Amino acid sequence: MKTGIYKITNPKGRVYIGQSKNIDERITRYKKLQCCKHQLFLYRSFLKYGANNHSFEIILRGDFSKAHLNQLEKEYIKKFNSFNGWKNGGLNLTTGGDSYEFHQTVKDKMSETRKRKIKEGQLNSKLTIEQVKEIKELLLNKIKQVDIANKFNVSKNLITEIKKGRAWSNIQIN
Repeated sequence: MKTGIYKITNPKGRVYIGQSKNIDERITRYKKLQCCKHQLFLYRSFLKYGANNHSFEIILRGDFSKAHLNQLEKEYIKKFNSFNGWKNGGLNLTTGGDSYEFHQTVKDKMSETRKRKIKEGQLNSKLTIEQVKEIKELLLNKIKQVDIANKFNVSKNLITEIKKGRAWSNIQIN
């Protein structure tokens, strides 16, 4: 029985509720900061207080279907008031259960990013035009492609495509 619901509490008492097909592995990965960057409030809490200063608790373990896990996660988020959008809320960005009800600050940030990318003509891109210009400058300065890829959190293959002019060929540097 690996599936279930878990609870993470930070030193200030704010709670995060999550579900997993393998709770033990998920908690181990959280402690190593390997799977929480998309959970912005939880990630920031780990950075501020340290992952080891949070309490990790398995609330429920069993052989649950995905639909049942979604239902349970929603119930426990409500029970522990862990959705950040509620009064005195916790560390969850959504109301759980694969929902897409985001906290208003997250909605605002997503909207701003989308508007900026539409304006720049780069709606489906990970990189901004300014970043591409910087990449092209770094390539001209003979910086290793792998170092550039790491800096911008993109694949080395994308850097190669930019270098060879097969990607972002419309962007020129001065």
